[in-house]
Amino acid sequence: MFVRVKKISGNDYAYLVENAWTKYGTRQRVTAYLGKVIRPKTVEEYPYPELKNHKQAIQELIKRELQNKGFKEEDKLWVLEDLSVNLESGEVKKKNKDVALGMNEGFLTKATYQQALHFKLGETHDESAKALAAACLEAGIKLSDAAFVRLFELQQPQETTTKVEY
Repeated sequence: MFVRVKKISGNDYAYLVENAWTKYGTRQRVTAYLGKVIRPKTVEEYPYPELKNHKQAIQELIKRELQNKGFKEEDKLWVLEDLSVNLESGEVKKKNKDVALGMNEGFLTKATYQQALHFKLGETHDESAKALAAACLEAGIKLSDAAFVRLFELQQPQETTTKVEY
Protein backbone atom coordinates (compact mmCIF):
# COMPACT_ATOMS: atom_id res chain seq x y z
CA MET A 1 0.00 0.00 0.00
CA PHE A 2 1.08 3.57 -0.56
CA VAL A 3 -0.24 7.09 -0.32
CA ARG A 4 -1.30 8.84 -3.51
CA VAL A 5 -1.80 12.58 -3.59
CA LYS A 6 -4.34 14.06 -6.01
CA LYS A 7 -4.75 17.73 -6.79
CA ILE A 8 -8.43 18.73 -6.87
CA SER A 9 -9.45 22.35 -7.37
CA GLY A 10 -5.93 23.50 -6.49
CA ASN A 11 -5.76 21.54 -3.22
CA ASP A 12 -3.89 18.28 -2.48
CA TYR A 13 -5.80 15.32 -1.03
CA ALA A 14 -4.29 12.02 0.14
CA TYR A 15 -5.63 8.52 -0.52
CA LEU A 16 -4.43 5.11 0.60
CA VAL A 17 -3.98 2.93 -2.49
CA GLU A 18 -3.13 -0.75 -2.93
CA ASN A 19 -2.01 -2.73 -5.96
CA ALA A 20 -3.88 -5.89 -6.92
CA TRP A 21 -3.00 -8.40 -9.62
CA THR A 22 -5.79 -9.43 -11.98
CA LYS A 23 -5.82 -11.53 -15.13
CA TYR A 24 -5.62 -8.20 -17.00
CA GLY A 25 -2.49 -7.06 -15.13
CA THR A 26 -1.99 -4.89 -12.08
CA ARG A 27 -4.79 -2.60 -10.94
CA GLN A 28 -4.83 0.02 -8.25
CA ARG A 29 -7.65 0.40 -5.76
CA VAL A 30 -8.27 3.25 -3.33
CA THR A 31 -8.81 1.73 0.13
CA ALA A 32 -9.19 4.93 2.17
CA TYR A 33 -9.47 8.69 1.94
CA LEU A 34 -6.86 10.17 4.27
CA GLY A 35 -7.80 13.84 4.08
CA LYS A 36 -6.39 17.14 2.89
CA VAL A 37 -2.60 17.36 2.73
CA ILE A 38 -1.03 19.87 5.13
CA ARG A 39 2.64 20.70 4.69
CA PRO A 40 4.03 22.47 7.76
CA LYS A 41 7.20 24.49 7.36
CA THR A 42 10.50 23.52 8.90
CA VAL A 43 11.70 25.42 11.94
CA GLU A 44 13.83 27.97 10.12
CA GLU A 45 16.00 27.76 7.05
CA TYR A 46 19.57 28.70 7.79
CA PRO A 47 21.83 29.82 4.94
CA TYR A 48 24.54 27.53 3.67
CA PRO A 49 27.82 28.16 5.43
CA GLU A 50 30.96 29.27 3.64
CA LEU A 51 32.76 26.03 2.84
CA LYS A 52 36.51 26.29 3.51
CA ASN A 53 37.86 22.74 3.77
CA HIS A 54 36.12 19.37 3.64
CA LYS A 55 36.09 18.57 7.38
CA GLN A 56 34.92 22.04 8.35
CA ALA A 57 32.34 22.02 5.54
CA ILE A 58 30.79 18.71 6.68
CA GLN A 59 30.67 19.95 10.28
CA GLU A 60 29.05 23.25 9.25
CA LEU A 61 26.50 21.49 7.04
CA ILE A 62 25.56 19.13 9.88
CA LYS A 63 25.30 22.10 12.29
CA ARG A 64 22.88 23.70 9.81
CA GLU A 65 20.75 20.54 9.70
CA LEU A 66 20.76 20.30 13.50
CA GLN A 67 19.69 23.96 13.78
CA ASN A 68 16.86 23.24 11.33
CA LYS A 69 15.69 20.48 13.68
CA GLY A 70 15.78 22.73 16.76
CA PHE A 71 19.13 21.69 18.28
CA LYS A 72 21.10 24.28 20.27
CA GLU A 73 24.86 24.41 20.85
CA GLU A 74 25.94 23.84 24.47
CA ASP A 75 29.61 23.31 25.41
CA LYS A 76 30.76 21.75 22.10
CA LEU A 77 27.63 19.56 21.97
CA TRP A 78 24.46 20.07 19.94
CA VAL A 79 21.52 19.31 22.21
CA LEU A 80 17.78 18.81 21.81
CA GLU A 81 16.09 17.60 25.00
CA ASP A 82 17.93 14.35 25.85
CA LEU A 83 19.62 13.99 22.43
CA SER A 84 23.20 15.14 21.92
CA VAL A 85 25.55 15.29 18.94
CA ASN A 86 29.29 15.73 19.38
CA LEU A 87 30.82 17.02 16.16
CA GLU A 88 34.38 16.35 17.36
CA SER A 89 33.91 12.62 17.94
CA GLY A 90 30.80 12.12 15.79
CA GLU A 91 28.86 10.53 18.64
CA VAL A 92 25.08 10.75 18.48
CA LYS A 93 23.50 9.85 21.82
CA LYS A 94 20.25 9.77 23.73
CA LYS A 95 20.72 9.42 27.48
CA ASN A 96 24.31 8.22 26.92
CA LYS A 97 23.28 5.48 24.44
CA ASP A 98 24.21 5.54 20.74
CA VAL A 99 21.29 6.33 18.45
CA ALA A 100 20.61 6.98 14.77
CA LEU A 101 19.23 10.46 14.26
CA GLY A 102 16.84 10.48 11.29
CA MET A 103 17.49 13.61 9.22
CA ASN A 104 16.07 14.28 5.76
CA GLU A 105 16.50 11.01 3.84
CA GLY A 106 19.34 9.63 5.94
CA PHE A 107 20.52 8.96 9.47
CA LEU A 108 23.23 10.76 11.38
CA THR A 109 25.28 8.19 13.29
CA LYS A 110 28.94 8.03 14.24
CA ALA A 111 29.56 5.76 11.23
CA THR A 112 27.76 7.95 8.66
CA TYR A 113 29.40 11.06 10.12
CA GLN A 114 32.85 9.50 9.81
CA GLN A 115 32.06 8.30 6.29
CA ALA A 116 31.10 11.82 5.18
CA LEU A 117 34.01 13.39 7.07
CA HIS A 118 36.70 11.07 5.70
CA PHE A 119 35.39 10.75 2.16
CA LYS A 120 37.95 9.50 -0.36
CA LEU A 121 38.00 10.29 -4.07
CA GLY A 122 37.18 7.54 -6.57
CA GLU A 123 39.03 6.82 -9.79
CA THR A 124 36.79 9.06 -11.92
CA HIS A 125 34.87 12.30 -11.36
CA ASP A 126 31.56 10.41 -11.73
CA GLU A 127 32.51 7.76 -9.15
CA SER A 128 33.73 10.45 -6.76
CA ALA A 129 30.59 12.58 -7.16
CA LYS A 130 28.28 9.59 -6.63
CA ALA A 131 30.23 8.45 -3.55
CA LEU A 132 30.21 11.96 -2.03
CA ALA A 133 26.49 12.36 -2.74
CA ALA A 134 25.79 8.96 -1.14
CA ALA A 135 27.89 9.79 1.94
CA CYS A 136 26.06 13.10 2.45
CA LEU A 137 22.64 11.54 1.84
CA GLU A 138 23.31 8.68 4.27
CA ALA A 139 24.40 11.16 6.96
CA GLY A 140 21.21 13.19 6.48
CA ILE A 141 22.92 16.21 4.93
CA LYS A 142 20.66 18.07 2.52
CA LEU A 143 22.60 20.03 -0.09
CA SER A 144 21.64 22.48 -2.79
CA ASP A 145 23.26 21.86 -6.16
CA ALA A 146 25.62 24.80 -5.62
CA ALA A 147 26.66 23.59 -2.14
CA PHE A 148 27.31 20.08 -3.49
CA VAL A 149 29.47 21.42 -6.31
CA ARG A 150 31.45 23.54 -3.82
CA LEU A 151 31.86 20.58 -1.44
CA PHE A 152 33.00 18.38 -4.35
CA GLU A 153 35.49 21.05 -5.44
CA LEU A 154 37.02 20.96 -1.96
CA GLN A 155 37.86 17.31 -2.60
CA GLN A 156 39.59 17.89 -5.93
CA PRO A 157 43.35 18.26 -5.94
CA GLN A 158 44.23 21.87 -6.60
CA GLU A 159 45.69 22.28 -10.06
CA THR A 160 48.90 24.20 -9.99
CA THR A 161 50.02 26.26 -12.87
CA THR A 162 53.62 27.04 -13.51
CA LYS A 163 54.57 30.33 -14.91
CA VAL A 164 56.90 29.90 -17.86
CA GLU A 165 58.96 32.87 -18.89
CA TYR A 166 60.38 33.14 -22.36
